[in-house]
Formats: sequence, C-alpha cells, structure tokens
Amino acid sequence: MGLIATGDAEHLSRLAVPLLPEPPHLLRELKGLWDNGVVWAEAMHSFLLDLYKMPRPVVDFAPYRLQYHQILEKADQEEPPPKRSRRGKPKQSKGRNLLDRLRKHEDGVLAFACEPDIPFTNNQAERDVRPTKVKQKVSGCFRTKAGAQAYARLQGAISTFRKQGLNVFATLRDLFSHVPVVLACGESNVTACFCRPRVTGSVITWEVAGTPRPPG
Repeated sequence: MGLIATGDAEHLSRLAVPLLPEPPHLLRELKGLWDNGVVWAEAMHSFLLDLYKMPRPVVDFAPYRLQYHQILEKADQEEPPPKRSRRGKPKQSKGRNLLDRLRKHEDGVLAFACEPDIPFTNNQAERDVRPTKVKQKVSGCFRTKAGAQAYARLQGAISTFRKQGLNVFATLRDLFSHVPVVLACGESNVTACFCRPRVTGSVITWEVAGTPRPPG
C-alpha cells in the first residue's frame, strides 16, 4: 500500500491511503510557537532537525523515540489545560493542538527516520504536480480526455528523464526516432528499461522492456 506525505493529515484522514504528516510543516508550526516563548517547541524543533541530519534509516531508534516522548511530556506540563465551554469542544491553545497531533501521528512524524523510502519532505511530489496545475490555470482545461492523457504521459516521461540526469530534448528526440533509452529501474530483477513511444492519433503509449539481472 502507498503512503502520502502531507502537511494537512487531519483534513485528508478519510482517505484509504495512510497519511504521513510532513515534518517541514511541523517545523514551521514549532518555530512559530518557539518565537512566542514556548520552550518545548524549541526542543522538538531541534530534535526533528537533528534526526534529519543523521544517516537514515536510524538502526537503533529506541533512544530517539524515548526522547520524543520526553519532549511530549514536557509539552503536556507546559501547555495550559483545555478550557471547557458550554458549546462545542473545549478550547485549546495552538501548542496543545499541535501536541495532540504529534501524539496521534507519532509513527508518521518519525517515519522519515525509520524507513529508507520515506523522504523528509514531499517537495518533489509538489514539483511534479506543479506543471500540470500551471497548464490547467493557463488553458482552463483539457479539451479532450485523450489530450490530457497524452500530456500526462509526456510530463511523466520528462520528469523521469530529469530525475535521472538525462537531457530532456535529446532523450525525447531519441524516443520518437525509436532509439532505445536506458533508464535506471528500481525493480530487483531489472537493471534497465528501454522505452519506445507508440503514437496512435493523439494517444501516446510507451513500450517498456526490462533487462534481467544475471543470477547470483
């Protein structure tokens, strides 16, 4: 199952995909509390940054999880208790609201330090989505479903080429000339992928073939 790193896990919690709070968003909130004199926020801010600077994944994580719990205990003592009101939920300070989220989503907050495939930030995903959003704003919409699919496939290919350090224009030229392009592949039994475009009207499909690794 996939995972989503987001700065707004509470509002997206109804999705079936597990959500991970994005640490940079938490750091901004902690910095705001820190600037207002909240002591525990400074400690948590430093803790998350120190984890980020460490080689990941962290092998023996138990001491760091204990430190995380200790900071949360200090936060619980420092933050004022919720104020009961006649209507609705009890009112809480911004610090206590953040404390509740850090407790509820503990595994998600610390996932970047424990799992090798989970990044500290989802900036790469945001950069991948931005060109499509910009095009949508400029053009208003895609006129046809086939046109949207063609754009998505081309944009996906371009994004992959950039991530692998390939010249986008030269690689697209080779592909449309039916020249195989070697791409690094994350599958355990494949060392390269050779992609060729097949154009049918306005629809583009990509042929992908793998080169298996030799046994042993």
